[in-house]
Amino acid sequence: MQSHILSIPILGLAVLVAGCASSAPRPTVELTRASTLIDVAQQNGAQHYAAADLQAARDRLQQANEDASRGDNQRAQWLATESGLDAQLASARAQQAKQQDAADQLQQSLKTLRREANQNGATPPPPAAAPPPPAAPPPSRSTLPPPPADSATPGPGPTD
Repeated sequence: MQSHILSIPILGLAVLVAGCASSAPRPTVELTRASTLIDVAQQNGAQHYAAADLQAARDRLQQANEDASRGDNQRAQWLATESGLDAQLASARAQQAKQQDAADQLQQSLKTLRREANQNGATPPPPAAAPPPPAAPPPSRSTLPPPPADSATPGPGPTD
């Protein structure tokens, strides 16, 4: 009888632990991160350059918030993560498009300058001549000191 009394609380505790383990916590971090990434994408001009990607991020974030409110936290976490990735894609596409616009403007400016230079009769400067080869190093001198000036040329030694 005593063993049955102890097994009921243990069984209840096991059911409680199993129930808690199956429900994921609300994905607050993922939802906040996705929202922040959407804000960054908007600041980078995604509304103008990558509107479809930005809208996909917004839609997924909205769905993630709705799922989290209903308690479907695993799906909410997945959607929030996807929303953040969509926002990063929108931001990257916006940055790439702005860089392409800047490159196009620079190319147009160069064309304009060339056309103006040709109209004024200016000829473009000739290509730079190749630099001359390096000069040969001066010949090296012997490092031996010169012979003393007052000494005669050595001859045969004294004869005996």
